[in-house]
Amino acid sequence: MVTRDEFTEERIKKLEKSLLKVRKENRIKEITNEIHEVLNGKTISIDMNPGYLNDRSYVIKKNLELVREAVKKNVSDEGYTSNVPKSMPSTTMTFVMPSSIIDPPLCLLQ
Repeated sequence: MVTRDEFTEERIKKLEKSLLKVRKENRIKEITNEIHEVLNGKTISIDMNPGYLNDRSYVIKKNLELVREAVKKNVSDEGYTSNVPKSMPSTTMTFVMPSSIIDPPLCLLQ
């Protein structure tokens, strides 16, 4: 039988995990919005924190993957009509998932 304290501790852990997930999703949405603003002409600061740059590169990479998947799906649905060879070597750079998205610093969790 689960005691009230055990139940409360489990519930707190579950809610903390859920909170981290929501924070990650919100951070990704925030970065995506910032990227759209930059594409629409907003200037960016040169002295940006390297952690923020890693977060942005992660979001850009994920968005490019989604675009590639959509293009592949459209090509397979409609047939191949481009003059570009189908098997092109990948020139994308691989990035490490930024730790600030996976495990935010403790100062952000307060």
